[in-house]
Amino acid sequence: MKTRLFRRTDSHLSRQRPVRRALCIALGALLVASCGGDDADTPPPADTPAEAPHPDNVTPAPPAPVPEPPPPPIPPAPPSPPSTDDGADPEDTPAQPDPQAALKAQAREYASALWKSIEAMETRPMFPANKACLNNSGVLNPVNWMFVGELGMYIMNVTAARDLGMITPEDAHRRMAAMLPKMAALQAEARTRGAPGGLFLGSANSTTGVPGSDVGVVENAWVAAALALAKQAYPELAAQSGAILAQMRFDTMLDQTKQQYHINYNPATGQHSTATYGLLGETRLIAYAGIALGQVPRSQYFHIGRVPTWAERTVDPAKFRTYEGVSVYEGTRSYQGQHFMATLGGSVFEAFSVPILISEQEWGVNSWARSHPNLAKAHVRYGHESIPGGYWGFSPATIPANNGYTEYGAPPLSLGGGYRSEGQRVDTRAGPVVSLFSVFMLMEYEPEAAMANMRKLLETFPALNHPTYGFMDSVDVVNGTVAKCMIYGDNSLALGAIANYLTNGKLRGYVDKEWGHALQPLLAIEEFSIPAQP
Repeated sequence: MKTRLFRRTDSHLSRQRPVRRALCIALGALLVASCGGDDADTPPPADTPAEAPHPDNVTPAPPAPVPEPPPPPIPPAPPSPPSTDDGADPEDTPAQPDPQAALKAQAREYASALWKSIEAMETRPMFPANKACLNNSGVLNPVNWMFVGELGMYIMNVTAARDLGMITPEDAHRRMAAMLPKMAALQAEARTRGAPGGLFLGSANSTTGVPGSDVGVVENAWVAAALALAKQAYPELAAQSGAILAQMRFDTMLDQTKQQYHINYNPATGQHSTATYGLLGETRLIAYAGIALGQVPRSQYFHIGRVPTWAERTVDPAKFRTYEGVSVYEGTRSYQGQHFMATLGGSVFEAFSVPILISEQEWGVNSWARSHPNLAKAHVRYGHESIPGGYWGFSPATIPANNGYTEYGAPPLSLGGGYRSEGQRVDTRAGPVVSLFSVFMLMEYEPEAAMANMRKLLETFPALNHPTYGFMDSVDVVNGTVAKCMIYGDNSLALGAIANYLTNGKLRGYVDKEWGHALQPLLAIEEFSIPAQP
């Protein structure tokens, strides 16, 4: 079975463990780096089955190497706020500075490094590259393909860069005005190739724009959420982004019996996958899109398992609740006294990618507002207590040893077992592998801890911040091996999280204006089995 997830996790399959393993293997094969990885590293083709390489995806020879400037100096630790004289007259005491001013200043520096890496992967004429790796001469070599969900990341990146003042509003408008017609053409071509309901095929050639692969529903959810953002962030282009979004029908991917979404659709066979998404990981974004667009009932969200009964040693009858006529088991997990909604793999990405665009914490006052802060603390504690050096931040990421790809996670924060911090690929396991985007995704929840972790990572492993190209993806924190690749989606999520931290959730705010009328009342009715915070 093939899968076309924007992200690299199959961790949301409900009772589909054999399928899940097959998906892991298939998806891992797709994402092994094509710039220095092993023989399994072949990009998905634009217009042929994934198992066969496509000549359009051959990356042209890199330019001659250029000397690398020395690494930039590591920023100093944020200064402590000045103390005041106890005997001073209160009226003469100056106003205290923002206690997070130093953190925010450093966050802007990190945002600039991320934007540098993102633009380095946008050198193809049509679409961004899914990833780029340093060749043996130290020159960055982008691949010639992308997952379609990265079109949503492109919209988010341009908007974040504009709102942070890294590009002008005129430049942002120009970029969006150029991209939206390409997206409309890609959508039209997908329809001619058999994609249902105005949905996009899973991948595209970054040079020619030719689409291919199956229809991946979670990739399309990222595109839909970003188009909703674009309608509000670029009102003068709202008609164009709205026209693309209006054609996307997520109900064409819904299993009507299970009320869960099929993973993909194969236009060649006209068949949906037999497996469906059944857990609250990244793929809850599909539910939000279908409900916000008025294509599926609100009850669909409650057909997705939380911590399901099959994952419990003992089922607690008191945790059953009914929403929209659906009986939901509100199981949870805990670590070091922190109660939270677990994910199958225990990665940062599964829990914290979606709230970059969806206001879960603001709207789910008795659900996500209880879980997200606790889970963020649990990720930090897991690193401090279990990982050499106290590093934290585990998600599916680049394998530093060979620039391939696998899943990483914090097992105590999973449903049971979860992803290992050393990775799911047995043949490449060494030390725990931290990914930078996993650290940045917790900026809004644990800013001091995130900045301290980043500072220590960059001081100890300076190759993570390339002087020319920006942030690399990951590092083995035991043997010190730094990945020579950067991934477009990872650095995009990192930039989005920092932008929200610095602008008080502005990226989410755009989506709020489009989808809040449907999603706020939906999330307001649920209560997780997590004690309310004081």
